Amino acid sequence: MLMLKRFIAVLAVVAGVVAFETPAGAQTAGEVVLRAAAAQAIGGAWTVTSDPGASNGAALWLPDAGVAKLASASPSPANYFDLTFTARAGVPYRLWIRGRAQGDLYTNDSAFVQFSGSTSSDGTPAFRIGTTGATVVSLEDCNGCGVSGWGWNDNGYGVGVVGPFIYFAADGTQTVRVQGREDGFIVDEIVLSPQKYLNAAPGAAKQDTTILAPADGTSTSATTITRVRGPYLQRPTDRSIVVVWATREAGTGDVRYQTPGGTLTAPATSRAVTNAQTGLGYDYVQYEATLTGLSAATAYAYQPFVNGVAAAPAATLHTAPAAGTGSISFLAFGDSGIGSAEQRQLGSLMGNESADLAVHVGDIVYGTTATTGDASYVGYQNWFFDIYSWLPSKSFTPTEGNHDSRPTNGDGIAYRDLFVLPDNGAIPERYYSYDYGPVHFIVLDTEYAFQDLTRRGQQLSWAETDLSLTRQPWRVAVFHRSPYSSGAEHGSDLDVRAAFGPLFERYGVTLSLSGHDHGYERSIPIRVSTNTADSFVTYVVTGGGGAALYPFATNSWTAVSASRFEYVRVKADTCTLTLDAVGLDGAVFDTNTQSRCSAPPPPPPPPPAGEVVLYAGSSTTKAGTWFVQADATAAGGGYMAQLDAGAPKLAAASASPANYFELSFNAVAGVPYRLWLRGRAQNDTWTNDSAFVQFSNSVNASGTAMWRIGTTDATVVSLEDCSGCGEQGWGWQDNGYGVLGPVVYFATTGPQRVRVQTREDGYGIDQIVLSPAKYLSASPGQQRNDATILTQSGGQ
Repeated sequence: MLMLKRFIAVLAVVAGVVAFETPAGAQTAGEVVLRAAAAQAIGGAWTVTSDPGASNGAALWLPDAGVAKLASASPSPANYFDLTFTARAGVPYRLWIRGRAQGDLYTNDSAFVQFSGSTSSDGTPAFRIGTTGATVVSLEDCNGCGVSGWGWNDNGYGVGVVGPFIYFAADGTQTVRVQGREDGFIVDEIVLSPQKYLNAAPGAAKQDTTILAPADGTSTSATTITRVRGPYLQRPTDRSIVVVWATREAGTGDVRYQTPGGTLTAPATSRAVTNAQTGLGYDYVQYEATLTGLSAATAYAYQPFVNGVAAAPAATLHTAPAAGTGSISFLAFGDSGIGSAEQRQLGSLMGNESADLAVHVGDIVYGTTATTGDASYVGYQNWFFDIYSWLPSKSFTPTEGNHDSRPTNGDGIAYRDLFVLPDNGAIPERYYSYDYGPVHFIVLDTEYAFQDLTRRGQQLSWAETDLSLTRQPWRVAVFHRSPYSSGAEHGSDLDVRAAFGPLFERYGVTLSLSGHDHGYERSIPIRVSTNTADSFVTYVVTGGGGAALYPFATNSWTAVSASRFEYVRVKADTCTLTLDAVGLDGAVFDTNTQSRCSAPPPPPPPPPAGEVVLYAGSSTTKAGTWFVQADATAAGGGYMAQLDAGAPKLAAASASPANYFELSFNAVAGVPYRLWLRGRAQNDTWTNDSAFVQFSNSVNASGTAMWRIGTTDATVVSLEDCSGCGEQGWGWQDNGYGVLGPVVYFATTGPQRVRVQTREDGYGIDQIVLSPAKYLSASPGQQRNDATILTQSGGQ
């Protein structure tokens, strides 16, 4: 932490926010700071008044004449003033006004604000001059908060509540109009901030002395970076994390972060996303940077850049504690995204929580405010990224709900594009698992990978393997449709209950978090199984994240049930897990604590690392000229062959090979495996006897990735074991030449893939063996004229 403080202390201050130093002359979209007394047009009773506490000693004042508060803005107001400035199209700006209420009376503290070219985030005209539409800035932030002297406020009402962003339809000159809502209001400065004051006021709400230097928003930079969203944190582990952000501009992206050894840079991959794809009204580029080599349970200051220019303010991330250790807290919520006042209030409360990460149980956004329709890029931008200001500092891991993923929105194209999720599930990013401190999270899918029975079976098989292998003190399941719910709209999903319930009980899932019904319910501990070795499971519905609520009843399983807006906060260490349900007022209305240290359930025995024997002829994934050749002497009656076409031997493997085949299998992390292939060379010729071999998740003994599919790194198996040794018929060989080759390890336990790609044509392969014991030091058979056929095992 001391190093972090020193790092922050030496960061350059750019435009008033903590940031890394940027090249001379470069700046982001310009800040707009306007002095009210310099208004180009003043109408009605507004008058310039001298005030030593105002900017340049003067402000604009609408004297209190006892006129009642107006219900709405006027298209042709009697009392108004206008100022002009420069803004960027499609950039979210936060509106702030520094003002004072005559007599410090709350009846003199608000005004309507309009613009010449303003829009909502989807490009619809909003708050336009010449209409009755306006946004309101009220100096007093809540009923009874009071006013005192000069103060800053935005266009939101309520402590911790921020108002809607202001967008503009086109780059260039804009006009802001302030018209009277109630007389007696004195206006000093007007700020439109795209970055510096996007999430924090320029000064105090009362007795403020902050006066900013005027700036009209014009950017003089040759390189201007316009942030669309982010950064947000994905794929959290104890040693790495992925930072994602998007800007209107293309370029070279990177993340600069501080370690004890100094500032490091993580390069970002990038891809262009068009307006035609998203419907947002503009193209953008999404950047993804993976920060590696981090230390567990450590805070790091970081900042994303594009073309060397800061793309967002500096922020702080936290890595997870090492698996099975430490104390963590996380937030869970669901059924949230319609942009409601309740969603925004809960989002503000969550931002005040010192949680490590947040999980979402689905229906992140809807298609309409009526909670109907499909999630889309526009919905995620408006009702997720624009609402949760805490995303730069809390890791986020979601599951898809029935509005996030359905056939009518491409089975969740926007969801899968915007979020960068772990890919250790059999269908990447649909379901996955990860460890965070003492908790094993298994994130399941009740939509695309569940509603189809074939995919459901595949998911359940993966889930059973995943849960059977974890050694974590706590196992938490996250998914959308609730197996136990007293909600009047949907109720219990009996298919989900039948599928997941037995697995949860058998493999010690402590807590199930789901949504779908809009409200809150906690069950008593439930065990349907009659096997006393199975576990009790607590099921929690946390669907009150902001969408319109549903009525909730009670059932025989109900401990607490409530139709209310809420989220849950969970704290866990190796002994205790405590869940608090937090309401819209920030108060806890339900608490449940579980302890495992007094009488811990016996963990399932660790799985032995079994022998893996694969028949190449059974591969269903092959490309190029590989084909299955029938042969009674081969395992399974056929082998994978590639005829000799006279092609030269390749010098290196390809990241995207033309000729390859793949097989799937299960392996245990951290176990050394010996690789063996049984093969034959066409015409018993040494120029036809070798291949490259790669894996999906292979590492060396120190955990460094090697021989990975999608790279040029591979290990070579050559049937002839020395120069002049020769070959004849079938024979076994490992990945050494003249000696035993290096063993292979796997980074995670569970499903893996092996890829064999062409090194020289004319080679045929019938069996692939990965042995942790039986054949670790000795071959399964002969190097020539072999007849050994092993029994298949370890495959998927």
